[in-house]
Parts: sequence; C-alpha cells; structure tokens
Amino acid sequence: MKRMILFCSIIFATIFSSAQIIHDDHSLQETYINKLTLEGRTTKSYDEIQGSPYLSEDFVPANVLASDKTEQAKVMMRYNIYADEMEFQDRGGKILALNKTNDENIIVLHEKKFKYFPQANLKSYCEILSEGEITLLKKYSVVYQKPEAPKAYQQSAPARFISGKERYYLLKDNNDVQYLSKTKDIIENLDGFQSEAKSFASENKLKLKSEEDLKKLVDFYNEKNK
Repeated sequence: MKRMILFCSIIFATIFSSAQIIHDDHSLQETYINKLTLEGRTTKSYDEIQGSPYLSEDFVPANVLASDKTEQAKVMMRYNIYADEMEFQDRGGKILALNKTNDENIIVLHEKKFKYFPQANLKSYCEILSEGEITLLKKYSVVYQKPEAPKAYQQSAPARFISGKERYYLLKDNNDVQYLSKTKDIIENLDGFQSEAKSFASENKLKLKSEEDLKKLVDFYNEKNK
C-alpha cells in the first residue's frame, strides 16, 4: 500500500471556502512517496501482518478544524496509530497523510477530537479528553511484533500488530506536557488545587486509573478555573 505525504499547508480559511473538500485533486500537492518501514524493512502493505495498526480499518467521515474550531474541510479519514498518521484518500484512490507541520489543525474522527502535539516528550497525535486551564490527552499505541521462527513444541508465529498501553498526559497553559505515569501524578500537577482535588476524588469515589474518573477530575479542575 503506497501512501503519499501531503506537504502543503492546510490553511483553507484563507485559500478555500469552508465547503472545500480536502481530497479535491486541485488542493493536493504530492511531493514524495513515503513507504512504511518496519524493523528496517520497507513494505507496501500490511497484508502479511496480522492485527491492525488502525483505530478503525475503515475510512470514516471526519472534520478538519482550524485552531479557532471553525470547520476547514470534510474528508473520509482513518488514524494509523502505528505510523501516527491521519490517512485519507484522494479521488484517484491514493492514500495520503496530513502534514504534521501544520499542528494547529484539530481532527474530529469517530466523535473524538485529535490534534498533533509537537512537544519533545510527545510528538504524536493525541485524543483530547478535556480542555480548559489544563488539557487531558490520551495517546494510543500499537506495537509491531516480529514473526517468530518455529521452536521445539511450538509453531512459528506470523508478524502482528498488537494494541499497546494507552498513555495519558496533561498539557498546561504554558505548553508544558506532563506524562501521568502514576495515579498521584494527576493531583500533583493541579497547582494550588491538590487539597480540593483529593477531597473531590474521595467524595466521588474516583478511581484515577479509570479514564472516565480521570476525565471527571480534570473537568472539575477546569470548571473551577474558568
């Protein structure tokens, strides 16, 4: 499967009307072919690899929004978690990827909001779970597992993609990103709010290893700091 990288700024607000479709042939400038490399091997397809590198295999309707949340384009898209690329097709069926250098775009896909974060300790698309004084981010993970040769009493195993552990981050208003490696990290990062956060978590019996409860706590903090 060949994938083309789109190296043009997607600043449709000043160039195209909001009704412009991103996969209109006239809006694409294809500059070079990017072949996915796995373990030093260039591949054109995932056909021989079991599992999936995608959030969802199918291309589904997605909205591309500018930083001010105005709609810039509608396109059929899917998220390649392993390659960390937002893929879409042009009218000729070629698979293209959004240019990550335009990191102000917000992609609404599967009713989830994604954005590329260029910070050194992240450099990835993340789902935005909560926004405000601080932003709660979720980073998806897919791991490539090499094929295994047959062993005594054990058959060979094909190469496969497997789901990795999701990671959560806090983005502060100074653009500092903190990885939440432990449950207590979330409360420690709520500057000047630790005591109230602990009380809220205790009173509501929040389990901060739960994404839903983690989001509740960040939503509570952001509501208090409007």
